Amino acid sequence: MTRFGPTRRLESGAARNMLPAAAALAIVVWAAADAPRAQTTTPAPRGSARQQCAALQGSAIPRDAIGLPTSGGVVVAASLVLASDAGNANGEFCKVLGSIHPVDPIAPPIRFEVNLPTRWNGRVMQMGGGGYNGTLVTGLDGVRNQMPSRPTPLALGYVTAGSDSGHEAGYGFDASFALNDEALANFGHLQVKKTHDVARYLVKKRYGQSVRHSYFSGGSQGGHEALIAAQKYPADFDGVIAEYPAYNLVLCTWARSAWPRRSTTTGGAAGSTRPR
Repeated sequence: MTRFGPTRRLESGAARNMLPAAAALAIVVWAAADAPRAQTTTPAPRGSARQQCAALQGSAIPRDAIGLPTSGGVVVAASLVLASDAGNANGEFCKVLGSIHPVDPIAPPIRFEVNLPTRWNGRVMQMGGGGYNGTLVTGLDGVRNQMPSRPTPLALGYVTAGSDSGHEAGYGFDASFALNDEALANFGHLQVKKTHDVARYLVKKRYGQSVRHSYFSGGSQGGHEALIAAQKYPADFDGVIAEYPAYNLVLCTWARSAWPRRSTTTGGAAGSTRPR
């Protein structure tokens, strides 16, 4: 089994101090969310968009396109979703599903989804998960706490991306994946960079252009991942939206289960009590 040692931490004051600045930047950018509409590229003819999307099917993603150790990746499905399709409020886009192959042959892959709008605004919005992850983040919805009446990032012309962080789980706090070193390292932070790099590769392949700006958004564990994006991969992201980030998941899980039980066994007081 390939062993994954501890990743070097960024110790500089600049890396620590940029967190609130990065979050503020992303909030300002998102507040002006209507601006990207006017900056979208000219859409390709429908037949061309369909052909370009279909051409991604089965594409191999070379390992050197990803800035961290992997065995490369593959696109397992690519299909054009029309603006007129039932239930689609995101405009026309190419839905790409695939996997990033692990280095350790017994580690699970990272499943990803990247959505490539026909009218692209030059930006990417990567979205985080929740709990211990394990469910594919599709990138089809709005950012956390976004008003339902507002258009989603994808509808505004952003390429959107998400992953399952490198394992599948039946519920939000299934941590059995952590028995594998690479799966744990991917959940810890590596999947943020790996998914980002795959999205950039697919953008270049689809549009023939590089990404102009990249952002990360999420809440709870996704907010944690947004702060990781800012702290560990500042060269890859221009801003983050970190909603209620969960940083000590062990304590969060314990508090969620232990405090309500204690409140019912120590005098019958309503609500939760602080443990002694």
